[in-house]
Amino acid sequence: MQLRHVLPLVFTALDAGCIVAMPDAYYDPETVVRGTLELGGQSMTDEGYWKPTDEPMAIGGTFEMRNRESGFGGELGAAIAFDEADVLPMGTDAEMSMAELFGGARQTFTLLDGRLHPFVGAGVTVIDVAARVTQGSFVYDEEEDITFGLYARTGVYWNFGGTFDLGLDLRTVFGTDIELAGADGDVDFTRVSLVFGWSN
Repeated sequence: MQLRHVLPLVFTALDAGCIVAMPDAYYDPETVVRGTLELGGQSMTDEGYWKPTDEPMAIGGTFEMRNRESGFGGELGAAIAFDEADVLPMGTDAEMSMAELFGGARQTFTLLDGRLHPFVGAGVTVIDVAARVTQGSFVYDEEEDITFGLYARTGVYWNFGGTFDLGLDLRTVFGTDIELAGADGDVDFTRVSLVFGWSN
C-alpha cells in the first residue's frame, strides 16, 4: 500500500486520538495531550531538481504528548504537500506531490504564566514523492519513489487561556535520497507553517 493511501487513515487516527484520548488525559495533571493542524509553504533545498514545482503548499497534523512539568515528550505526525506549474503550451503541466509520516522527540518550554510555549523537536521521517507531466486528464509520464530522512523543528505558540492555541512552526527535513526518471536527487526542504492547536 502506498504511503499516500495510508495518510487519510493516519489523519483520522490523529483526529480521533485528539477527540477520544483527550478526556482521559484531561484529568491527568502530569500529562499534556495536544493535537495540531498545520498550514504552510515549503521551499525545496534542491531548487534546480524540482523547478518549477519547488515551492509546494503543505497541510499536516501532529499528535503530541509531554510531561507537564519537564516539557519533554514525543510526537507523531503526517503531512501532504503539492505543487503544479505550466511547462509547455496547450495546457501541459508539471506536478509534484509528497506524502509524509514522521515521529520524534519534542521539548516544550513554558513562559509567561503558561501562555507562551517555545519548542524544539527532532526525529525521523518517511516520504513518498511523485512527479508527473500531464495534459488535461492525460498523464504523459509519472515517477515515484520513497525515502527516509531526518527532521528538526522549532517554533512557538500562544495559549489563549483555554484549550486552543495559535503558533508558528519552522521545520527542516534533510538526509533524503530519491531517483526519478533516472536522475538522482532529494526531497530535503524547509517548511514554515501556521499552527492551530488543541490541548488539555
